[in-house]
Amino acid sequence: MSSATTPGAGRQRNTETMSVTLLTVRGCESAAVKSGRYLVEGRLVVQSVDGKRIRALCRGDGNIYRLGHEPGIGWRCTCPCRTPNCSHLRALRSVVALEPPGPA
Repeated sequence: MSSATTPGAGRQRNTETMSVTLLTVRGCESAAVKSGRYLVEGRLVVQSVDGKRIRALCRGDGNIYRLGHEPGIGWRCTCPCRTPNCSHLRALRSVVALEPPGPA
């Protein structure tokens, strides 16, 4: 941790340097690590967020995938993985939030 002066404030604040450690299993990144890399590299583009409907694009390794959330359908991604825990959806879920359910 280092200490940096905030310009014009006349006081000290603490700043932290974050380091990223890539964990691999047999030479492959885990979905959690890959999703973080997609965010850092700017590969995720959130196109729209409207209540419970989310649309995004993510540039994976070689292709651009459509992903998002639809009411009544849930989370979806066009990548070959076809699970709700692919690296593209993990990246998207880390930067958006669904509206909480309304009163019954």
